[in-house]
Formats: sequence, C-alpha cells, structure tokens
Amino acid sequence: GAFVAILSRAFSPEGMAGDGDDTEAGFTGPEERTLEPLLDMLQHSADASVIHRRELDPASGEERVVVRARRSLSEGEEVTNNYDSELPPAVFLTRFGFVPGMEVGDFVSEVKRQGGGGGWRVG
Repeated sequence: GAFVAILSRAFSPEGMAGDGDDTEAGFTGPEERTLEPLLDMLQHSADASVIHRRELDPASGEERVVVRARRSLSEGEEVTNNYDSELPPAVFLTRFGFVPGMEVGDFVSEVKRQGGGGGWRVG
C-alpha cells in the first residue's frame, strides 16, 4: 500500500550508495531517507551518474537538495541513480520490485533452490 509506495521512493541524501565520493564532491550535511520529487523518476544503475545531498544554503540558511554528476555526462545520456546495491536481494525486491542483475524468476528459483528462503531475510 501507501507505505511501500513511500519506501520505494525514499532516498538517502548521498544517492543511496555511499562510495566515498561524497566528501570529494563537496557534500556536507545530515543523512536520512527523504522523498525527493523527480529523483524517484531516475532509473537504477550500480554505476549511477549522479549523487545528491541535502545542504544548507549559505546565503539563506534554508535546506536544499543538490544533485551533482559523478562524472562527465554526454549529451542525451540517461541520468541514473543508485537505489542501494548493497541491500540484500530480497529486500531490494520488496522495496523496488526487481533485483539488480537478475530476473525476478531467476531470483525466486534461487530462493527455492536454497530451501524456500531460509537464507534470505526480507525486511
């Protein structure tokens, strides 16, 4: 229902996968999951093209969301986000409806092969 719709669209400020680039990109500020309009429209990629953070505007003192490219982008290149590739596959599936790098059917078959999901934690 509504909770799943919100959960699937909530992002941590660093763009989900903290890989150490955040400080180098000049980001500072609090880290918590938030709803960010338009960011939820970006497709997932393990090699996301953007990172995002909430920052305080030095002039106004107001909080804002800043999106920065992780690398140079080509004209027409799709802008992508990382939904958190470090999540266990079952959690990723329940939050986003797919498992990165796997077809859902293959994932379900793998769970069955492992004895019905005893090794997978959904949460």
